[in-house]
Amino acid sequence: MFTSSVTLSTVFKDSSFCSSSLILPTHLWKRITVIALLVLSGLALCGAFYPIFSHSFKRKEASQLLDSKLNPDWINDHPSVSLNSLGLNNLEKLIRFVEKHGDQLQCLNIGDLRIEDEDFECLMDCTPNLKILFISSPAITNKALTYLKGLSLERIELNGCKKLTHDALMPLEGMPLVSAVFKGCRMLTDDALVHLKDMPLKCVDFENCDLLTSGALIHLKKMLLTHVSFRGCNKLDDDALRHLTGMPLRVVDFTGCKNLTDDGLRHLKGMPLMDIRFCHCKKLTDDGLAHLTGMPLRSVSFGGCDRFTEVGLAHLKGMPLKEVWFKACTGLTHDALAHLKGMPLTKICFANCKNLTNEALAHLKGMPLESVDFSFCDQITDDGFAHFVGMGLKSVKFSSCHRISNHALGHLIGMSLTHVDFSDCHRLTDDALVPLRGMPLTHVNFANCKRLSNDALAHLKGMRLTNINFSGCYKLTDDGLENLKDMPITDYNFSQCVDISSSRLREVWQKGKAYG
Repeated sequence: MFTSSVTLSTVFKDSSFCSSSLILPTHLWKRITVIALLVLSGLALCGAFYPIFSHSFKRKEASQLLDSKLNPDWINDHPSVSLNSLGLNNLEKLIRFVEKHGDQLQCLNIGDLRIEDEDFECLMDCTPNLKILFISSPAITNKALTYLKGLSLERIELNGCKKLTHDALMPLEGMPLVSAVFKGCRMLTDDALVHLKDMPLKCVDFENCDLLTSGALIHLKKMLLTHVSFRGCNKLDDDALRHLTGMPLRVVDFTGCKNLTDDGLRHLKGMPLMDIRFCHCKKLTDDGLAHLTGMPLRSVSFGGCDRFTEVGLAHLKGMPLKEVWFKACTGLTHDALAHLKGMPLTKICFANCKNLTNEALAHLKGMPLESVDFSFCDQITDDGFAHFVGMGLKSVKFSSCHRISNHALGHLIGMSLTHVDFSDCHRLTDDALVPLRGMPLTHVNFANCKRLSNDALAHLKGMRLTNINFSGCYKLTDDGLENLKDMPITDYNFSQCVDISSSRLREVWQKGKAYG
């Protein structure tokens, strides 16, 4: 469950360093102060400051104070330290703190604390030096943003503020914004982007602002954007990409923009793109991939583009790709992976590419792969795993590969795996887990492997697991849980394990999240 929280960053007068202060009960202030001083003194001794991000939120869009995937350059210029929130959401305490210390604040992360326009007015009146603002509140309206006038914000992130309309962004005019995020602000229309003109923006994100059309991007034409996301804006077509022509873009995300065609990708030619995401753009074909030839791409995501074949992947030859995502590209065969040979790939996903066979895995030999996902590729058998021998894999996912047996996992001996997923691999028995002994595993998923018994759990004894899933393994009993005792498990799932009792689960793990 998503935890509400508040993060405050205070900038000290004698340093450009940004540390976190939390809204806490009085009895915790002394403890937090000691921790903060230790962090500060440790960084000072190093002679440099490094960004340390808060991961107290469960939901991805609120899990980090700064998003390195979207704007790494901005982060490097704005180091900060963020102590984890304890999930307190007391608006009264927040306002009292801001009234007392607001003039020192440059960064305010309100998280998903529900605030009204009047509360927002109070917070903004007390924070005249604010540079960074994060808020996720469906209650605020256009009126709330009028209280931003006079500020010199460099980054703003408004998530899920569903009442904001095109006039809401007017108070932002003239601000030195370099990053603007409006995820899920579904009432924004094309006219909203007029108010962003002439800003020094590098990063814009309008994910799931589904009233936007391609005409909205006309207002971005003069910008030198490096990162754009219009994920889920399903009214956009090829003209949207045309308006981006000539920009120094490095990351683009148009996932779910179902009207994009091959001709749209033509407008990406000549850009220094490193990461492109066009998942579920189902009109794209092999001809579209031809427009990417020669780009310095490091990551491509085309999941759900089921019209691609091995002809299309031939256009990726010679690229310095490190990650590829072709989940549910059902037109691909093993010949497609032959075009990936020689690439420095570390992460690949071909889940649900049902035509792939063991021959596909043979093309992966010699790659520096760390993560592979071939879930639902049920033509892969035990023999295919022989091609992984000698690799430095950290994560393997073969969920619902029904031809895999214990022998397949034998090829993983000697690896230093941290994540394994063999859920719904019905042929696996207790001995399948023997090759996993001694590995530094943290995540294991054997859900619905119905042949597993308590003996399987015995093979995990002594590991430092944090996430486990054995849902649907109905042979497991309370006695088997003894093998998992003293592990630092935070998430576990034993649903449908009828002989495992809730009381026994609570005895074994007093902390963590249980599903069972």
